[in-house]
Amino acid sequence: MKTEITKNFLLLQCCTLLLVLTLLPEFDLISMFTGIDLDIPVIICKLIGVVGIGITLLKVNKQKQEINEAIPIPLFVLSGGGALLTFFSLIPSFPAWMSYIGLLLLFISLFICKNMLHIEWSKVSANGAYLILLAVILHTFSFINNTTATITAALIGLILYIIGLSKLNDNMDINGQNAVSKLKIAVIISILAAIFDYIPLMGWVSTIFAIVAFIFEFLGYSALMTSETIGYEGKKGATLLRNSMIVLIVAAICGLLSDTLAGILAIVTLFLTFSGWTQIVFGLQIINKNQDE
Repeated sequence: MKTEITKNFLLLQCCTLLLVLTLLPEFDLISMFTGIDLDIPVIICKLIGVVGIGITLLKVNKQKQEINEAIPIPLFVLSGGGALLTFFSLIPSFPAWMSYIGLLLLFISLFICKNMLHIEWSKVSANGAYLILLAVILHTFSFINNTTATITAALIGLILYIIGLSKLNDNMDINGQNAVSKLKIAVIISILAAIFDYIPLMGWVSTIFAIVAFIFEFLGYSALMTSETIGYEGKKGATLLRNSMIVLIVAAICGLLSDTLAGILAIVTLFLTFSGWTQIVFGLQIINKNQDE
């Protein structure tokens, strides 16, 4: 039961963060004057996030009933209300200020979810993997919707990534530490890519830095696959993460030709990222539990 609750927590957090990113303000003239958002990848992300939150809340409700615990009403109101407002934001005539209310509700739910669902990490490294999961979503979304707000969110995510890697390095074996070192290099290069993304007409430089960073991430995840610290589940997750880098490299190259195609490919990497880091979290939890016993 505890494992299922943690899975629901991770899914709820990722879907909530995804919706927060889709609701960040944009300064697109077409959408400002017409009220119509034609960004297909963003629309897909909104639908994925809304459905994900709905399914997760239903699962949490069922679990709470099975163990005779009270339903965390504030979490349901904030997450459910935010998801509902995000769904209505797909309607062209929906007021922008209502979307911002949804953004606020979802943002608050991100911070209260852990306490509401009584989530505890067995080790610091598991908490690090969780932070990296959120960080990668923040970073990857800038390839789905490249705006000043999402680039800023990506930078915040990269800082969170470094913090998560420092925590993940706790009690890692040699192979795991080698993987973390490569991933740190990838993050530093990604920060440079994000900075160049702020500069007009320098997107091609940002893309080159991003591709180099993805290669280092690929090498980092390949090394992580050989770490015994993350266990069998974690190794499967590292394999998915390595594969996600291949898709993201293709997305970065496609971004030079078609933003829509690059965005859709980036959405694929979000699924791989969620599955991969979730398995690493559980791999660390299982290994740490066995060591304690």
